[in-house]
Amino acid sequence: MKTEKKQTHTPGPWTLRNHPKGGYNIGDNNGDTSFARISDHWNNYEADARLIAAAPDLLEAVKRLIKDLEPAYMPGSIPGSIEAGCAAIAKVEGGK
Repeated sequence: MKTEKKQTHTPGPWTLRNHPKGGYNIGDNNGDTSFARISDHWNNYEADARLIAAAPDLLEAVKRLIKDLEPAYMPGSIPGSIEAGCAAIAKVEGGK
């Protein structure tokens, strides 16, 4: 299973910054750009904002895990966790 593909999202790391009207802005690490806002109108907004901000780090971690673990398995015997990781990467990168 090949998981390498051209990155099409804003490169990480992403950071959270408090929005003046509540909630958070999510943007690049140097504070120049904000590209998402999570409002504070629901109970889980802080956890959701942290998850979104961690997305580039999580994507890279899953890619490294798959790269390290996949060679240990024979074709046809790849664990569901590796298949799920590959499916998540494909979803992020515009695949199915």
